[in-house]
Amino acid sequence: MNISCDGFIPICFGLTPFLIMSLALHDFWRRSNMKKAYFVVFAGLMVACGGGGVSISNLDTEKPDSAIQDKAPDLDGDTFLDTVPDAWQGDTTVDSGREVILVPCEPGEVCDDKDPCTINDECKENGYCRGTFVPACEDNLYCTDDSCTSADHCTHSLKPGFCLINGRCFKEGESPEDNPCVTCQTALATDTFLPDDTKPCDDKNLCTKDDKCRGGVCIGTPVICDDGNPCTKGACDPATGQCTFKPVEGTCSDGDLCTQNDKCVQGRCVGTPVSCDDGNPCTTNSCDSTVGCIHTPKADYEQCEDQNLCTIGDFCLQGKCVPGEGRLTCDDGNPCTTDNCVPSKGCVFIPNNDPCDDGNVCTIGDYCKAGKCVSGTTLLQCDDQNPCTDDLCHPLQGCVFIPNHALCDDQDPCFLNDYCENGECKRGPTPLNCDDSNPCTADSCIEGIGCAYQNLDGIPCDDGNFCTENDRCMDAKCSGTPISCDDGNDCTIDYCDPNPQGGGCMHDPDMVKPECRPQINITYPPRGATLDGSQAITVSGTVTSRAGFITQVTFTFNGQTTPILPNPLDGSFSVQVTSSQGINLIVMDAQDQYGRKDHLVQSYYYSTKWYPIDPANPSSSYVKDGLMVFLGSEVWDDNDTSDVDDLATIMTLYIKNLDLGSLIHNPVTSGTYGWCDYKVNVYNIRYGDPSVDLTPVDGGLYVRAVIPNFYADVSIPTSGFACPDFSGHVTASSIVITTTLLISVDANGDPQVTATNTDVQINGLNVTIDGLWGILLNWIIDFFENDFANQIENAFRSQLAGQLEGAVENALKSLKLDQTIQIPPLMTGGSPVTLQLKTKFSTISFTTAGGVIGFYATMVTPKNTSHNPLGSIGRAKCLQSGDEPFAFPMHGSLELALHDDFFNQIPFGLYYGGGLAFPVTAQQLGQDLSQYGITDLTLYIDFLLPPIVTSCTPQGKMWLEIGDISILADMKLFGMPVQALIYASAVMEAQIVAVQTEHGAQLGISVSSPVFLDLEIASLTGGLAGGEEALYSILKDQFMPMILQSFTGGAFGSFPIPSIPLSGMMPGLPPDASISMDLQEVLRIFGYTVLSGRVK
Repeated sequence: MNISCDGFIPICFGLTPFLIMSLALHDFWRRSNMKKAYFVVFAGLMVACGGGGVSISNLDTEKPDSAIQDKAPDLDGDTFLDTVPDAWQGDTTVDSGREVILVPCEPGEVCDDKDPCTINDECKENGYCRGTFVPACEDNLYCTDDSCTSADHCTHSLKPGFCLINGRCFKEGESPEDNPCVTCQTALATDTFLPDDTKPCDDKNLCTKDDKCRGGVCIGTPVICDDGNPCTKGACDPATGQCTFKPVEGTCSDGDLCTQNDKCVQGRCVGTPVSCDDGNPCTTNSCDSTVGCIHTPKADYEQCEDQNLCTIGDFCLQGKCVPGEGRLTCDDGNPCTTDNCVPSKGCVFIPNNDPCDDGNVCTIGDYCKAGKCVSGTTLLQCDDQNPCTDDLCHPLQGCVFIPNHALCDDQDPCFLNDYCENGECKRGPTPLNCDDSNPCTADSCIEGIGCAYQNLDGIPCDDGNFCTENDRCMDAKCSGTPISCDDGNDCTIDYCDPNPQGGGCMHDPDMVKPECRPQINITYPPRGATLDGSQAITVSGTVTSRAGFITQVTFTFNGQTTPILPNPLDGSFSVQVTSSQGINLIVMDAQDQYGRKDHLVQSYYYSTKWYPIDPANPSSSYVKDGLMVFLGSEVWDDNDTSDVDDLATIMTLYIKNLDLGSLIHNPVTSGTYGWCDYKVNVYNIRYGDPSVDLTPVDGGLYVRAVIPNFYADVSIPTSGFACPDFSGHVTASSIVITTTLLISVDANGDPQVTATNTDVQINGLNVTIDGLWGILLNWIIDFFENDFANQIENAFRSQLAGQLEGAVENALKSLKLDQTIQIPPLMTGGSPVTLQLKTKFSTISFTTAGGVIGFYATMVTPKNTSHNPLGSIGRAKCLQSGDEPFAFPMHGSLELALHDDFFNQIPFGLYYGGGLAFPVTAQQLGQDLSQYGITDLTLYIDFLLPPIVTSCTPQGKMWLEIGDISILADMKLFGMPVQALIYASAVMEAQIVAVQTEHGAQLGISVSSPVFLDLEIASLTGGLAGGEEALYSILKDQFMPMILQSFTGGAFGSFPIPSIPLSGMMPGLPPDASISMDLQEVLRIFGYTVLSGRVK
């Protein structure tokens, strides 16, 4: 036959398309063994397009053209490169792609149909030779089309919609019996199963639920065995799937508001009854387990006691005790006391220095001293100038003049022995004797004049008064100078008694002056001391008295009282004690022979662990695992990307903003096809909103990221003779990246993340070439599509794994809580304190429940105090051996644990930064102190030791301990000026609780009644002589509780719960992005306070 370009013009449109076609035919020829037929067609086309005409009739060697023409029409309607086999006339089926050669013959003759896959060839009635197909080529697989290319070579083409895996047929979407999480996905692969996370599954583990396919593996959520009983620990038995519960010990909450200090006992939460006594006499107190204490007002006008002892006739009104109109009359009938009434004490009688009357009219200038009326030193002069009376003073009657029978002078100097009778002078019968018995006169008698006396001034004499000395005659009288009774002891009251019977100098003990009472002085340990080293220390000091012998001394250490006997020579003493962790209280009392007393209160802190605070070197005060965080699965992934409050949302935003093009290095793939070299480049990548799932697993996090609707432009430059460049695009329904991130802490204290088992799967990959070349060349995709997919998967696997490692490391680093806490002044006039929270990673551990992250933690602030403690106190395991194991209760998805050593650095920082030294006025205390007799009050408070919170106590209860508070007081007490130096120590039961504020729940300290509260009046000056007892009572019962109560609120009593800032993890996050806790409960576990709650 002849072929010319003139008759086949549509095909001959240029050399290049036929070169491309030749590449296609070349490959098809190579793969199908149809060499002869297609080579002839290819050669004929090439010659025909060369111009003119070429005859190929010389190739037609067997039969005329009509002998080999098609006997049936084309099945696919295509005449050029016919792709569907023609039907052989007489066949009832279409061949499976095998070449059929029609060999003419004479019916009935033996023949050869030239088909090696047939036997028993015979000439059919239609005049063509045809044999029977070889049965051995049947593989008995319903998913393959069987065919033969030679006598000993069969082919089995896989049917559409089927996978052939390990010799078994599977339909599209079908799973193997042993793994429902993988399916046949013919669009991606036909020889292997691929993960399908949309399939339901069962992991055969009775201790899991909500089983889901993840990355081709059936993974269930562990069953949480929680019977709602905090006193049991649940575990799931894999054999039965049933939860078993064993009793545990520890604190709990029985849900009964009428109990407190709940503890687990044999699997039950048992508490002790709570006291509902509100101290209000006008309420009836009861308790309801769901409501708590109920205080029902009593009937109005029912009698009550308002705790003000100065009111009478108190009565109840609307549930409150109203003071009665009557007032307590305070009159002790003693003019030497100022009578007042104090609400807490009732009548108080303060000694005064007023003039008084001792009841003896014979004394003048009586005055009050130490509450008693002391006789004046001047005696009443009783002289009626009548020698015939004896003049004397009677203590009750005053001057008394008693007639006597003494000699007298009747003014007649010439008679002697004048005598008194009935109070009158009678002339005597004898001449006058002029001797006046006055050693200070020279006596003589002058007639008519009488006796004459010449003064003998300056000569010694005796006036008969024990209270004078150096008596001399002067003006005819014997008188002396008053003697000095000063014994040189300021602690005696010196005076002279002129009474001749036992009179003279008197030295009574001074019962008023504070310095004259016994003096207790502890020389070691010094006041405000912090000690370490040996628990056994020697407390030493002296007990002395300036007047009177010491008769009794008691030494009380941490509540244990022992009498001691100081050295009689110098008053020294020493006592061996064993220190407790935290505060150690020393109370001493001494009394002398006159009943005068002294009272000392002093404390020191002891521990074997101290944390020196240095802002320049925070590591010196780091508490290992001082701050711990439990991040449950909800914190990592709450399946809600509407707000930025979990790590999965941040990772989603991270991948969304990631430049995926930077992860793919062009060319993605390259190769040679025929004589053309090609490269495949990818650019201009776009995709839909990604999603990220983060699941805690043992050792770290399981990450599954899905990038949907992947689209990118493709360019395929080629090189070689007449090889064209072309372009297109690539799409994928999704790119699924799974990896396990192992998380730990490196030697530098930084989180370290290592990706393992990283897998990338491209689903629904499709590469399309644009334009006319797409019609002609889409067949070339088969040559690089798999390689193309592998290269992209490898790029994501190698590059994105590192990106995820870095992103999670940065996310974890942002969990470091380096924050500034501003604490305002406790009171007006005080100083604000700025605390710096510093942390560094110490431990990281992950389980399926979540991640536990431990931090080295400290609070630092510059020093602004004159005191020099060893540092912030450490718990030191309560000075016991053995460990104090800690584990999060995991009651909430977000939990924060603060070790006591770290928590105590907060009040220590307040103290160290100068926040616990401040002035206080009466107005700041918020109460009218005039009812206690106090006016014009100014105070200066200075904490010599920091407050500490500890559960290293006898019953393991939490105490707030404050040692050696120095109080300088200047006031008027009942109008008299007083200056005092006071030292106080206090121990109170405390709880760390949630405090509701306008900013939400905060961590606070709730303080109950003091376990110990005592004070010492170290010095007292001013006009309050003998008033120590009244002052002590007012300070201890009224003033100190007000001061301590002021510390249980405001800045010291509560502070914000730290949140986890997220805004710094990556650019573009909202500035307020954070993980904050909705606090639900506060628990105590050994030395930790645990805040448990939900994510806000």
